[in-house]
Amino acid sequence: MKCRVMLSVALVLAAAGAAALAPTQPRRCHRPPPYQPGNLRPQVICRSFNCPKWTPIDFHYVSIPIGDEDSDYEELLESINAILPGPEHMPHPDLGVGPGAPHEGPYTYEMAWGVRDSGFFEGRDLRLSQFRNGHGACLAWLLVPEGACGEETDQGSSPDFDLGDIISNAVFPIHFEAVTFHNGHPFSMPASFDIPALDGSLTPPFDVDGHSHIPNFLIESADFATDNLTPVQLTGVYRQVIRLTDAEGNGWNINTFFVVVQPYR
Repeated sequence: MKCRVMLSVALVLAAAGAAALAPTQPRRCHRPPPYQPGNLRPQVICRSFNCPKWTPIDFHYVSIPIGDEDSDYEELLESINAILPGPEHMPHPDLGVGPGAPHEGPYTYEMAWGVRDSGFFEGRDLRLSQFRNGHGACLAWLLVPEGACGEETDQGSSPDFDLGDIISNAVFPIHFEAVTFHNGHPFSMPASFDIPALDGSLTPPFDVDGHSHIPNFLIESADFATDNLTPVQLTGVYRQVIRLTDAEGNGWNINTFFVVVQPYR
């Protein structure tokens, strides 16, 4: 049975209830790095609802090796850890990519530099060979603290510092939902999981007040398609709709897309 693989720095836990949309002013979430030209830059539309004291930033599409069911997608874990390698980030059994050696922010372009240094192909236009047979499109981004609705960011400890801006453990879990549409139809199984707090429930545990920043990785591949599609049918636009909701009912709706071209290469 084919499965949809989605990774974040999160353990897949029980689903949290979805929050209702509130009539708040949209906040811009994407801050492209200086080196990222227009043909590489994801077209991301974000709308915050209620008052999240955190924001998604620094989006990138890359093609990465993901492996297959026989290898339990071990190559996927290797790929995302290559984007954010040690010592600053380390593999964590409950998180995928977890905290490593302390490093202070700002983290505005941390994902950008990681993608650049990884050597993986970056761009929102992918060849079919970069999207099937053990390869997939990876949307990578960060969540970082940000004040909202007249409130400052929360302060506390994290694996990176004793006192600084954090996404407080009090707002976790952050529930993650995502659906990919291809030519207007659902392409693969929807994804749903919770991003956990950095606390004693993890193995190994953490004794801090919150996250300084949270890497996220959303993986899509022809290998995850729920229908058997020909190479020609696999080409076209893939629209991804993502909803992040914290334990206080605040969050973000995110829309973006990538394109698969050249079916016989």
